[in-house]
Amino acid sequence: MTTMPPMPIFPPEILRVVFEKVEHKGTLLNLLVTSRQFSQVAEPILYARVYIFPKIGVSMRMMFQSLLEALETSNRRRVPYVRAFYLLADEMTPRENRLLIDLLEKMVNLKSLKLRLYKYFNFFRPSTTFALARFEFKCVHYHWDLDLLYLLESQPSLEILLLDDARQHEDDPRHIFSPTSFPNLKALSLHSSLVYDFLRASPRLIRLRVRGNDDVPPADSDPICIRTVRTLVYRNTSTDALISLASLFPNLEWLTGPINTMQDLERLSIHARELRGIRFTTRVPSWFSGDNIPRLFEILPALEFLDYMDGTDWERYRWYRDAAAPTHVFWLCRDDDVWLADWVQDAAEVIDW
Repeated sequence: MTTMPPMPIFPPEILRVVFEKVEHKGTLLNLLVTSRQFSQVAEPILYARVYIFPKIGVSMRMMFQSLLEALETSNRRRVPYVRAFYLLADEMTPRENRLLIDLLEKMVNLKSLKLRLYKYFNFFRPSTTFALARFEFKCVHYHWDLDLLYLLESQPSLEILLLDDARQHEDDPRHIFSPTSFPNLKALSLHSSLVYDFLRASPRLIRLRVRGNDDVPPADSDPICIRTVRTLVYRNTSTDALISLASLFPNLEWLTGPINTMQDLERLSIHARELRGIRFTTRVPSWFSGDNIPRLFEILPALEFLDYMDGTDWERYRWYRDAAAPTHVFWLCRDDDVWLADWVQDAAEVIDW
């Protein structure tokens, strides 16, 4: 009778590098029962990112309870492993909401929180112990939640904040953030009704994406000027609101928004002399033609290219300075990603056969 040779022992550092490349959760679960050494390395990786989606025949309550039980085993050893939590849920019951509160309070080392909900009951508590670097919150039925705002103010480590559906209602009092609320915030995406409130508390902001139709900033004697902002994505139809917002960022380099006339571009050039690239949010404007293009680059001396849509939002054409014809480009970074750190690198040229 032959015996199996003993399994070789690999340095944990090598196993960790290999296991971190595994994307399928089932494979990581198999590694847990392969050997004690594999289990010790694979377990932190398995629980580092937790995703919960609706499943046919499985209630949200059952999934929350199963996760709680898994995290509580072995004297809560797995609790510190969770670094990212992503929840996609339909309308939750009050009991499910309480279970979610219990889960969030246990994730003491959570760095990334992404919630896409149909409806929720206020479950954010100021006593939350984690320190987030990224927070994304999307809720169809959103109600102004002071606990959410207090949570945000308690997260000085926050670098990326995506609040696309949160908004300020006319009848609600405005929440005044402390000037030191977001010392490390770099990327911000939110509704236009909130943008000026957040700008007053985000001195190091680099990338800003704004949605909505609130064009007029609230009356305030304290002017805003953020020299760190390099990218502005404005999803609205108002050119006046775009120019008003862009005027707050004297070092703006990359701009997406509606530019409807040559006069709009001239008005923009008064405030945004450092612009290197512009993306039109509509298809080719009527005033954008080969005869006018040299004049466009004269208006903005730092401009390297104009980017316009002629197909899908990711299949575009880019007209470079001094070019005789546009270049077909494909955007590598979609609008819902944490977008456009450098527009030169975020688009690839397409070979038209």
